Amino acid sequence: MSSYNHLTLKDRECILLGVTLKDTYQVIAQRVGCSK
Repeated sequence: MSSYNHLTLKDRECILLGVTLKDTYQVIAQRVGCSK
């Protein structure tokens, strides 16, 4: 986890955004799968 501290704030935002988008995509995929 120490390597995470070396990332810039911009890099952290990009990583958090990517994780959030991935999680959101999975939730949407699950909802679509359930509705079918």
